[in-house]
Amino acid sequence: MKYFSFTLILMLFLFNGVNSFAQESNPTRKGRLLADSDFSYNSADSKTSNHALFSDDLNIDHNQFSIDLSVGYTIIDNLYLGLRLFNLNESTTTETPHTDGTPGVASTSTEETTNLFFGPSIRYYFLDKNFKPFLGVTGGLSQMNVTSVDGDGVTFDQTGNGIGYNFEVGFAYFVNDHIGLELLYRNHNENHDVDGTVSGTGFEIPFTAEDNVNASIISIGFIVGF
Repeated sequence: MKYFSFTLILMLFLFNGVNSFAQESNPTRKGRLLADSDFSYNSADSKTSNHALFSDDLNIDHNQFSIDLSVGYTIIDNLYLGLRLFNLNESTTTETPHTDGTPGVASTSTEETTNLFFGPSIRYYFLDKNFKPFLGVTGGLSQMNVTSVDGDGVTFDQTGNGIGYNFEVGFAYFVNDHIGLELLYRNHNENHDVDGTVSGTGFEIPFTAEDNVNASIISIGFIVGF
């Protein structure tokens, strides 16, 4: 009976503490320093069957990983201004089988892409409770690097600088006044002027181009407030 009474009192105390936090505290009130980080990973494999042309399936393996870091300040209740660093990495491997009637021409091509983006960010949190939907936008400078090797061993190296922006929508749940979890959708865009080379055995050819990046990303992460 004593154990039951102690447990009941402890549960009531914890409930009252959580309830008081939810009713009285606003984790994104004016004057707070907030830092957040989120991550995403996506992997997709596809197979294309065309046995009238190929001796086997055409296989494409695509992987995407992103990490986002930001730190900023709430200038008024729920309005956050900060700086954001975003890194997006993608890799694609394509395995092309033999063509029917032409054995020995199977090949594998690869492509590795890195995008780095940095700039000022603004986010607005709705509601003054621990559950807070939000909208945000970031604009800034971007850089991309792409290295691809085709099935014949020809290498394409590309480097570009430009500008980018992204929009985000999501929600945060603050466990207490200092720690929160977040889930968000981000649409990320970059535009670059690219300098590159095409190289192989005995040759190297420079070229210029324009590159556009558009990525839709679902991320999870956490927020720390001070």
